[in-house]
Amino acid sequence: MNNFLRALFLLVCLALPLMAEPIKAKVKSVEGDVTYTPPNTGISKPLGTNMELDPGTVVKTGPGSSAIIVTLPGVAINVEPSSEVTLTEMLYADNAGASGANPAFRKGTIQLRSGTVSALINKEISKQVDFKVKTPHGVAAARGTFYAVTVKDDKTYVGVKHGRVGVDALKTAANP
Repeated sequence: MNNFLRALFLLVCLALPLMAEPIKAKVKSVEGDVTYTPPNTGISKPLGTNMELDPGTVVKTGPGSSAIIVTLPGVAINVEPSSEVTLTEMLYADNAGASGANPAFRKGTIQLRSGTVSALINKEISKQVDFKVKTPHGVAAARGTFYAVTVKDDKTYVGVKHGRVGVDALKTAANP
């Protein structure tokens, strides 16, 4: 019976991330000319502070413009000037329940098409966060850190101010 309970506990723990629900990002600040395009609309609109953004939303900043967006609880991005990002995935599950035994689960992915985005992840919740920045060339993932990713002239650059970032190149026919 003891092995059965252990197996059941393990199964429940593995299923917790599967119970995560899509959430909306919240715009904390906007400077200059910043637009957003809601998913499946093709219509760009001016981005404003305190707006909520659905997964699939595209955010574009003009020259000298920027936006700070909280994509997940404890995770914020700064979309820097002349950049384009898509808020691809924002999942959250508060698994604590009444006992507080299981921490919350956070999973986020943004697609950086051009420009620069910096990400800040609260180090106190870093073990509960799976956050990635995808580019045309690969994926940068971090835990409890502050880092930036730039796509320029058909190249991707990753800079780390604090913490660790893993970078995986995309596999293509030319780069197996």
